[in-house]
Amino acid sequence: MVFVKGGIRMVSPLSPERYLWLNQTTLLAVYDGAGNLIQRFEYADDRVPYAMTAGGATYYLAYDQIGSLRLITDSAGNTAKRVDYDSFGNIISDSNPSFAVPFGFAGGLHDPET
Repeated sequence: MVFVKGGIRMVSPLSPERYLWLNQTTLLAVYDGAGNLIQRFEYADDRVPYAMTAGGATYYLAYDQIGSLRLITDSAGNTAKRVDYDSFGNIISDSNPSFAVPFGFAGGLHDPET
């Protein structure tokens, strides 16, 4: 991973993705290596996003009491992804592993590399 001042993830050596940040805690968008938008996030506050646009579709993100991403639904309310974690933040169940979302345990970024 490549980080900038403050520890913000900008680039991963295993992936050409680029990250656009509003500030040190608010991820606005993820782009591919060619600069094409992959995901865009919408916030009601500055903690975690409530919505994500990907592939032209809008998805809604639901979190548990500690801010861990648990459920993603499409605009019709259908489940696109459900995630369960153990008490250390390891993913123990993921209903749709190919549906990548950068948010994970306790509102942090999910990092499959480490």
